[in-house]
Amino acid sequence: MELSSVLGLNSDLLRSFMLPFELKQVHSLLIKTNTPMSTLPLTRVGLVCALNPSFSYATKIFERVRKPDIDVWNSCLKIFAEGDSPQDAILLFYRLRQFGILPNDFTCSFVLKACLRLSDIINGRIMHGYVEKFGLQCNLILQNMIVHLYAVCGAMNDARLLFENMPVRDVVTWNIMISQSMKMGDVNGACDLFSQMPQRNLRSWTSIISGLVQCGKSKEAISVFMEMKKQGQSPNEVTLKEMLELGKQVKFLYICMSNIGSGILRKKPQNKTSLDIHTCCFESLGQHAMDQHFQVPNSLNLQNHKTEGCKRGARP
Repeated sequence: MELSSVLGLNSDLLRSFMLPFELKQVHSLLIKTNTPMSTLPLTRVGLVCALNPSFSYATKIFERVRKPDIDVWNSCLKIFAEGDSPQDAILLFYRLRQFGILPNDFTCSFVLKACLRLSDIINGRIMHGYVEKFGLQCNLILQNMIVHLYAVCGAMNDARLLFENMPVRDVVTWNIMISQSMKMGDVNGACDLFSQMPQRNLRSWTSIISGLVQCGKSKEAISVFMEMKKQGQSPNEVTLKEMLELGKQVKFLYICMSNIGSGILRKKPQNKTSLDIHTCCFESLGQHAMDQHFQVPNSLNLQNHKTEGCKRGARP
């Protein structure tokens, strides 16, 4: 039977109900017409009932369709956590606990995401406790989220303690600690972590270089940059732009770009970052030198592009 014929003039209400009262209207009509409850959009049912006295009404519907409660509530948590009201995800989590609904790793990840967006370390600590209580401490994604939350909220001691006690770490874990240590002004701590990394990716190199640049440690930034090239890691536009912030002398810019190679410069600028890089290079070394050393294609006409990045760059 067609859905429109079942619901008649109320067919739009099935997909657009916003209030518990409207949900009950649709539910009643489905019962009268002997239509399966699975016809209901269950995530919308959860969203409508999540934070009001109709919560138990929604759980009864989920039982009727034999859909695990937590799957639907996780969908609601995700929407709340990524939407305009991330605090609703935290409220919904406590409602789930109130009704004895057992969370899983997805549940905790969405609530932690909400805590991160709100920089809510109080509820973040509570979620950390639940992760331990539910035996989810081996979930590396959750552990990384908690480390990140502590670090973003300025609780670097807690972040470091958790980091050191983690049985398994990945490059994401290390990158979080390095970037957040730099943001807190702990340059030595960040460099110490970087030196201990068992494996590095481009984000690792860029984080440490960026932090050194921002802290005014030019020589150290250049040294790390050269080491990155020595180990065969090619920089991207973000890395290059960070290095150009140090380009107060033509000699340094030449060394920097010579080590990077002509790959980036041979490509047409695809965004503002790459345009800033091209323009700074051209204006710093001169069109003639760039043509000679990097074989710049004629298609790159940058004479009319004046950017903020260039204003900060070096002048010959």
